[in-house]
This record gives sequence, structure tokens and C-alpha cells, in this order.
Amino acid sequence: MHKHLVPSGTYYVGRSRAAVLRACLGTCVGEVIRHHQYPEGVRDYSGLTHIVYLADLLMSRFHTGLELERINTGSPVERLQKLNLRSSDFQKTVDLIPDTVFQREG
Repeated sequence: MHKHLVPSGTYYVGRSRAAVLRACLGTCVGEVIRHHQYPEGVRDYSGLTHIVYLADLLMSRFHTGLELERINTGSPVERLQKLNLRSSDFQKTVDLIPDTVFQREG
């Protein structure tokens, strides 16, 4: 079972791993959505929340007009560190994204 999708303190007695994962998935998605603009506020699912935050940040910067609400851009270095990334790693990751991702449709 992927430890980042199951909250700490979850008990598995009498349930299959798949059943526990299904039960926790809704909670995980809800927490990630709730905290994706301020990922440091999440208790569980920190890694996934930071990944969604960075994806949202990228799209808001490179795909203008896509952003529905302002994303918190403070502390980018600290947020990268939560994923064991340096600024130079992030730059390399951005460079690997195909140009078509950032092009407008139509």
C-alpha cells in the first residue's frame, strides 16, 4: 500500500489493502484539493499536495488565462525542498515539459 495515500493512524483490521486504499482515496483527494494553494497546511499527503501545488504554479505562469484563482507563490524554495528538489532541479524539470503542454487549444 502506498503510505502517502493512507493517513497516519489508519487501521487495517479485517480489511483488504485495496479496500483501505479505496476508503482513503477520497480523503486524500479532498485534502490535496483543499491545501494545494498552501501545501504547508496539509498534515497528511504532503508530497502529493506539493506536487499538485507545483503543477498549478507552472500552469499559472506558462499557460496564461488558465488560472481561476491566485496561487500563493511565497516560499518556493521551501516547497521544492519538501520534494527533495533544488531550484536547478526544478528548472531542469520545467525544461523537460513538452512545449505543447503550454500551447492554447484552438
